[in-house]
Amino acid sequence: MTGVKTLLAVVPDVEGGLPTLETACIIGRDLACHVRVLHVRPDPSSALPLMGEAMSGAMIDQMMATCEKEGTARAVRVRGIFDQLIARYDIPQTDEPPGPSEMSAAYIELIGQEDEAAVSYGRMADVVVIGRPQDDIASSEYLQFYHNINESPLPYFDINTEVLIQKVLRVLNEKSLVSSASPVGKGGVFFTLLRAAIPNGLGFDITTDAETRKDAFLFGEAMGRIIVDVDPDKEDEFVDVLSDLKVPFFTLGHITKGEIRIDDESFGYTGKMTLGA
Repeated sequence: MTGVKTLLAVVPDVEGGLPTLETACIIGRDLACHVRVLHVRPDPSSALPLMGEAMSGAMIDQMMATCEKEGTARAVRVRGIFDQLIARYDIPQTDEPPGPSEMSAAYIELIGQEDEAAVSYGRMADVVVIGRPQDDIASSEYLQFYHNINESPLPYFDINTEVLIQKVLRVLNEKSLVSSASPVGKGGVFFTLLRAAIPNGLGFDITTDAETRKDAFLFGEAMGRIIVDVDPDKEDEFVDVLSDLKVPFFTLGHITKGEIRIDDESFGYTGKMTLGA
């Protein structure tokens, strides 16, 4: 890869950002290019989807303060790992590339929308490295009880994603496009489905994401995910709404009469998984 002068690394948080920074430093060192590290703090006002809807001024102020505090703390942690890595690799900090054969780095912190900032700065870069936690099993019951690891980072969380999800659910509910909705919680996707299936004597047939580790997909407890049940007659309208709102979604599978199937493999029946069955 010749002719690369500037590399942009988008770092949303420490958990997803550390491997991104490591990768950017390795590439930057190999190519002797300038690495711009971009961290975008969310605008606190964007975290108020219900502003003006039965919310008191004190509640609004409290939410704004909380979001500002969380954003500031996250930015401090991201800047911390940036400082650690440039010290480890002995990388000079400069706003612009110092020369054609020397690696350098710059830290940029903004307030706004990460995707918009990434596009803006990405136009000025030759390579863009974006970190997103896709294989997150941090602080999960799976990690604790199966792997006996009790100390790990918090599961992935992004306030902007949570705000968008609440907006989407409100629209879907108003249009009566979902029969049920369950946030992915303790135990991940598998146990969220199981908690809904067992009381109703039902099962599920699902397909995991080939780009994600299967254990992380099934048992990871990263936030920002909702499992919804959609009537087949309303699927097209449901897809149109999510597409219009630019919300990523994944067709998980369908409900069965009791059998649990994952990636075409049967794991038994819910009716035989309870005590006394």
